Amino acid sequence: MKRLIPSVVFGLALLLVPGLAWAQQGTVTGTVTEAETGEPLPGATVQIPEQGTGTATDAEGQYRISGVPAGEQTIRVSFVGFQSTERTVNVPANGTVRVNFRLQPAQAEMQEVVVTALGIEQEERSLGYASSEVEGAEIEAAAEPNLTNALSGQAAGLSINQSSGQPGSGTRITLRGNNSYQAGGNQPLIILDGVRISNASDDNPRGPGVFTGGTANRLADIDPNAIKSVNVLKGASAAALYGQQASNGAIIIETKDGAGTDGIDASYTVSAGYSDAIIDGYQDDYLQGTQGCYQNGIASGREGAYSELGDPDSEPCFSIGGAGQSSNTQTSQSWGPHKDSLSAAVIDSIGRPTTVDPREQFFEEGTQLENSLTVSGQGDFGTASVTVTDTRNDGIVPSTKFNKTSLSGNYSADLSESFTVDLSAQYTETRRNFMLEANGPNSYQWALQAAPINFDLEPARFEDGTNRSFSAGSRDNPLFTTQAMDLSSDVDRLVGAATFTYQPVEWLTLQERIGVDRYDDKRKEKINAGTAAEPNGSTFDQTIRRRQIDSDFTATVDRQVTEDLNVNFLLGNNIRKRTYNSLTAIGTGINVNNFFNISNFNSLDRSQFEEEEVLIGAYGDLSLNYKDYAYLSITGRNDWSSTLPKENRSFFYPSANLSFVFSEAFSGTFEGLPINFGRVRLSASQVGNDTDPFQLQTTFLQSSSGDGVRGDITFPFRGVNAFEQEDIRANPNLEPASTTEYEAGLDLRFFGGRADLGVTYYNKSTTDQIFDVPASDATGFSSQSRNAGEIVNRGWEIQAGGTPLQLGDFSWSLSANWSKSITEIKELAPGVSNIFLFGFTTIQIRAETGEDGYGIIYGRGFRRNGSISPNNPLTLPDGSQRTEPFSGFGDDAKLIAPNGQGLLSAGPKNIGNVQPDWQGAFNTSVSWKGLSLSTQWQFSKGGEILNFDRFYMEGNGTHEITANRGEEITRDGIQIATGEANETPVVRDQDYFTGAARLNFERYVEDASYLKLRQASISYQFQLPQRIGRVSGLETVQVGATGRNLITFSDFSMGDPTGSLAGTGNGQGFYHGVTPSTRTYRFSLRLGF
Repeated sequence: MKRLIPSVVFGLALLLVPGLAWAQQGTVTGTVTEAETGEPLPGATVQIPEQGTGTATDAEGQYRISGVPAGEQTIRVSFVGFQSTERTVNVPANGTVRVNFRLQPAQAEMQEVVVTALGIEQEERSLGYASSEVEGAEIEAAAEPNLTNALSGQAAGLSINQSSGQPGSGTRITLRGNNSYQAGGNQPLIILDGVRISNASDDNPRGPGVFTGGTANRLADIDPNAIKSVNVLKGASAAALYGQQASNGAIIIETKDGAGTDGIDASYTVSAGYSDAIIDGYQDDYLQGTQGCYQNGIASGREGAYSELGDPDSEPCFSIGGAGQSSNTQTSQSWGPHKDSLSAAVIDSIGRPTTVDPREQFFEEGTQLENSLTVSGQGDFGTASVTVTDTRNDGIVPSTKFNKTSLSGNYSADLSESFTVDLSAQYTETRRNFMLEANGPNSYQWALQAAPINFDLEPARFEDGTNRSFSAGSRDNPLFTTQAMDLSSDVDRLVGAATFTYQPVEWLTLQERIGVDRYDDKRKEKINAGTAAEPNGSTFDQTIRRRQIDSDFTATVDRQVTEDLNVNFLLGNNIRKRTYNSLTAIGTGINVNNFFNISNFNSLDRSQFEEEEVLIGAYGDLSLNYKDYAYLSITGRNDWSSTLPKENRSFFYPSANLSFVFSEAFSGTFEGLPINFGRVRLSASQVGNDTDPFQLQTTFLQSSSGDGVRGDITFPFRGVNAFEQEDIRANPNLEPASTTEYEAGLDLRFFGGRADLGVTYYNKSTTDQIFDVPASDATGFSSQSRNAGEIVNRGWEIQAGGTPLQLGDFSWSLSANWSKSITEIKELAPGVSNIFLFGFTTIQIRAETGEDGYGIIYGRGFRRNGSISPNNPLTLPDGSQRTEPFSGFGDDAKLIAPNGQGLLSAGPKNIGNVQPDWQGAFNTSVSWKGLSLSTQWQFSKGGEILNFDRFYMEGNGTHEITANRGEEITRDGIQIATGEANETPVVRDQDYFTGAARLNFERYVEDASYLKLRQASISYQFQLPQRIGRVSGLETVQVGATGRNLITFSDFSMGDPTGSLAGTGNGQGFYHGVTPSTRTYRFSLRLGF
């Protein structure tokens, strides 16, 4: 058993101690050849593992290792495409021993074992559906505190969308596109050590994300350092045994369990890093003011306040303003003069102003510090592993942070020859402080995006403690906002599982697993009096409690029926109970600042919400294995859900999948070809789905009490009771939704396993979805829950990898994945043409019927030639009307007014789509001895992003497009005055950016394509001599550095097209008021014992 702790410091010091005695040594030499041909193998790796030494064979296949300690030594030889082998020899003192090796070709047969549904371990070759496994080492290397972000780019068809650059912000995860309109309806099931766990992202009580910003998703609670592997089950067939929760696939997470260790192993890792905000899209030339006249932002009556509009020595500014404008010193607009073209009047009055970058001034350097210790062991006591991690993250926004302390443990023991127990537990404590996002005075971005370059944000307060801002009204100094406002979320979470396995006879296995996932999320808002958002101050206390208990019992029969046929039959039962409770108290009107006890507020509003859901399932799986090359699996499951009416709550769904290894079935066919392994996969499945609780009866809800923007209401108020009937009409006749998916795939291995290729095509149809369908006003309801519609997802996934070069200790590996997903909405509901997903009344993300109808950007845009018709005529400058499109131009040609500006469409329309055409990643890694370098590039082609920040930034004159003010542009299109190609220019000045053109939301739709260096890592591992390990227990030392989001190539004006105000919701691509992405640099030291 290895000694673990005898002083890390002492062990490191030994590295510097000279004069240690050298033992007697000898030499090992020999030749490595190919067994079948006798040809030498140049570049084969020859190692003595216990000594940490080795070499590579030369062009003749020969090797020589000198300085080998005399005595018994194990020699190991490996080469890509061949089976590794080792021999134990006796090395003579001061002599030479010759050891020759003959390597057999490797059989690239895809023998890897992966964890599938219900924690069942299966050979990958037997699976009739697509899955992708990510090793725990790859997740640790990503250096991401949120496990979800660490999965980005790791598998084809897996989409990861981070909502915000604040630490601990929500991240959306989807597999194979969108097939639901309901919140959270597109995310996959998450399984941790066999237990279904919540990945919820709950809104704040102040309202939806439009006003409060996205919140964290609970997968952020899981410690990436404790992960052994993550298996991505992409299709319905892969996850059918899990039931209705897995209709969107499943993410199977296994934590470290101690298996494979020799005695006791331990590792300690400490890492530290920092992050910078990616700030792009702002102009830095023009000062605060209007019509080229300077206003310096200092409040009137304060020392140094100045307005060129009221300065009689400045013309034409005084003519624009006048004597009464001398006090008009503040504005949210930066339409003042160029910083290098100030008038003499300004300089004479106040001197030349100093300019700053308000964004650089506001955003801080984020910091990260993490300590993680893992101890694993295996012996007569069983196997065990414990990981303890403490993570501290301070964000780029002042006062934001995300701290996490977690303890993860696994224990497994054979209590007898037939009875085994496995225990797993994860306890996590997260503490998050965050700021509100979006627009409105409670968002720091509301002021920061308008902050002029002439106004120093510091200090944020006057000496009396009040807000020192550049603008009167709704925009506080953003630094003041971060000081006067605080939101916190404190989560305590426990996930545990106990699995009991009994094997009374060799062919029968009985297993019971009981799992629990429970957490409390205690949230607090603190806003002092004196802010634009809450002049009188406010607070809320909210406690969210989620509980889920799962029980799975399975009986498995495994028999070798004949010499060629193996039969495995599983029968199981699942019982799941989920509860949710939210208790909220909102206080407005603070009496004593900085005292946020709820009793210190004048008006109180309390609310509570509870729900409970029970699901019972019975399932079975029959798997046939013929000669280890033909595999057939047939499954069936029936669920009974408490959220559906009694007559419809039972629903059955089957699935089947086939894997055929044709390279073994017809082995002689491929002799002499580079194909070593090949198989085809086919699967068909159907999965049902229920709905949320309280959809069968119309319910009552507490009346709105104000959101801090539109005022506060105390109930009863003007005859309005505290509770009112919900405006969504219930439906007591709901039926389960249904998802049917077909999948076909091909997997190949080449050159003895040196290269691999996997291709998958899928087609998934979801019908009878349960969602809120708009209702007639005559019903008294705004909508009703109904079964309706059909969404079809189809697409391709390709994964490839290989090792193009391996010479001795040098290895170069490549991998890539690519996916294309098309979402077609074939039908919504009778009389319904669209479904609102996210946004405002004027601009929104929605779903419409048609191909690529999911994620439509809907708002007013350019009027096009094809829109002209008798029902929608075009009024010409002479007053006449045109009822047909202009000839000689396409339907998509823009219509240009006589003044050179594009005509606006009469109403909102489809002006873009947020879904990418295709996306993927490319990974490469190089290793030599203890040195490793790796990079990951991610790419996305097509799709748009709504940059709604531009709507405000252009109006305020802070967006980079306004830097070329006074520039003339000539839009392509049809000049309606002539019917010819437009040649009339328009001047882009303040009137242009604040006038009618500002309402053309199509101008804010930008290309979301990007190529991003997602990750670059370098590390070096020192293998310490055995004599040091015997004294200190320290065996390896690894140092490393990792960078994330280092380079982004994109046409998006704000730099990185990542982020959405919708958080983890369905309305992705709505970029508005979110915290920008970050570049992160992290350095680590890892000690292995």
